[in-house]
Amino acid sequence: MSSAKLTVAFASAFSLFLMGACSGNKTKDSAPEDTIVMDSIEEEVVIEEEDSLKTYYSEDLKSFAIKGDVEGRSEIRHGAEIIYPIPTMELNFDKEGKFTGSLKGLYAKKNEDGIFYNYSMNYEDGTSWELTYTEMNDESYPIKAQILESGPQGTAKVDLSYSAYEYDAQKNWVFRSVTMNREFTDTDTGEKTLSSGRWKEVVSYTYKETETPDDTDSVSSDKNDKAAKKDKKEKKEKKDTKKS
Repeated sequence: MSSAKLTVAFASAFSLFLMGACSGNKTKDSAPEDTIVMDSIEEEVVIEEEDSLKTYYSEDLKSFAIKGDVEGRSEIRHGAEIIYPIPTMELNFDKEGKFTGSLKGLYAKKNEDGIFYNYSMNYEDGTSWELTYTEMNDESYPIKAQILESGPQGTAKVDLSYSAYEYDAQKNWVFRSVTMNREFTDTDTGEKTLSSGRWKEVVSYTYKETETPDDTDSVSSDKNDKAAKKDKKEKKEKKDTKKS
C-alpha cells in the first residue's frame, strides 16, 4: 500500500475517533444538566394538606375562630366577677356565614390570620378596658390574655390563663377553665390591691341541617307511596260510581 493511501486511511480513522469522543463527551455532559433541572423542579413542588376540621365557612366565622357550617353560638356561660371585654353574648350567622348581630360596645381587632385577638370598650365616665390574647393554641383559642383597665379611680392589670379545653366534633371549644390575677392601683393613694379568681366557661353551637342521601331517598319514597295510594283511591271511587 502506498504512503498516500496510508495517510488517507489514518486520517479517516482519526476523524472517526474524534467524532466518537465528542459524542461521548456530549452524552456525559447532558446527564448532569437534566439531573439538576429535575432536582430544582422537585424542590419547588410543595404539597400542603388541608385539615378539614379547621375549615372556616366564612370570614366572619373565622374571625371568631368558629369552624364548620355554624348558624349560631350560644352565650358563653361563665363566673367572671370582673369586667370581661370579650364577646360573651349570643352570636348568629346567616346562610352565607355573615355575622348578623352586634358586639354591643366592643371594638375588635384581627391578627394577621384574620382572627379577633384584641377587644376594647369604654364607659361614659372615661373608664376603658382593653383585652389582648397574648398566646393562642393550635385551634386559635386563647391560652393567655391580659386586660388593661384605666379610669378615674385607678388603673388595673389582669392576667388570664385558659386551660382544660374541650371541643366538639368540629374542633370548636365547648368548655374551658380560666384563672385570673388582678393588680389594681388607686389613683389618689397609689395603693396596690391584689386579687385572684377562677371560673369555668361553657358554650354550645347550632349547625345548619343538611339532607343526607338516605334522607332524600326516604322523602322521595314517602311521596311515591302517597301518590300510589291516592291513585288507587281514585280508581276505586270511579269503579264504585260505574256500579251505581
